[in-house]
Amino acid sequence: SVIGSERDALNILALRIHGIDWTRGTADIRITKVIRVDDPGSLPRMRVPSQIDRRQPVTDVWRTRNQQLHGPSIHPSGKFVYFAQWTDEKIRVIDVARDQLAASDPIRFGDLTRQIHGVFLNPSGTMAIANGYYFDRDFVTLFRVDRESGNLRPEAAIELVVDDKRGQRAAWTHFVDWLDDRYAITATQQLGPTSLTPTGVTIVGPSVWLLDARRATARMIIGPAQSVDAAGIYKPASDIMVLGNKLYIAEEDTGDEEINESYISIFDFTDRTSPKFLKRLRPGRELPAGWSVSHEFYRTVDRRWLYAQSWHSGHMIKLDPRTDRVVRVWSKAQGFIMPHGNFIPGTLR
Repeated sequence: SVIGSERDALNILALRIHGIDWTRGTADIRITKVIRVDDPGSLPRMRVPSQIDRRQPVTDVWRTRNQQLHGPSIHPSGKFVYFAQWTDEKIRVIDVARDQLAASDPIRFGDLTRQIHGVFLNPSGTMAIANGYYFDRDFVTLFRVDRESGNLRPEAAIELVVDDKRGQRAAWTHFVDWLDDRYAITATQQLGPTSLTPTGVTIVGPSVWLLDARRATARMIIGPAQSVDAAGIYKPASDIMVLGNKLYIAEEDTGDEEINESYISIFDFTDRTSPKFLKRLRPGRELPAGWSVSHEFYRTVDRRWLYAQSWHSGHMIKLDPRTDRVVRVWSKAQGFIMPHGNFIPGTLR
């Protein structure tokens, strides 16, 4: 995907790979189609808040001025690829066989598809969860997937409610990790209220949620931590991932102009309804010195290894889930400048 601007269209490029020589580090890759998604100069359609509480900064970083796509998510059948038009209220669908927008494109359901950052499909490709990656998006959208057309039909808005009577909610999700065809987990990043927060609502802070697609419900299974040593989620939770009986949470700090230390917290996930805090990996200790912004996780197909990256400090690490030790580090010394996305062969994410 290519970000739009005043002069450039919002595009998706279809590439044909004719060959890769891993030994020489060369590849024969050609653009076969430029798929226009939006016109040059198209403006974002976002409800931008103002800051009302020091706990939740609102800076110009989150006042986007151009159209952006995020993704891709590949349907398990390989027939469709989904991109989220994050700056709008659309999900875009590519027909892989034709290298063009599918007949079901665009998928647009107003508030249910506004500021969506990704479409996460369950293993069988029958259900999908789309997360709202922006201020005060206090729910995720559950879709039923048409495997023939690629269309997504809304089933429910799964609200992230701790206590409805007290107005306690969580907001701003980034990723979803499906545990099986029914259950998934997500995590939240918002720290406090903004001008968009409804009257009477309290933002509970960074937390982890168990989602039940059959019942369309969400349950907070890990709440906020008030210090780096405490059990819970200390910094905004950017990503979550399960390997075996362990849950890993990427905690980052990107809400304001100053980027501080970030962490990776680890929980025993034997009981998915009540995870137990094990440890928090810290920069200069278990993580490389200078590590800042734990942004994304990727696991190998056999779930033997976990990779994490920090686009801010230019690090990528390989973690051994058996010992929770970092066994390899890549950094700016190897040319890693703002890595954002590490894709593992054989996986859909």
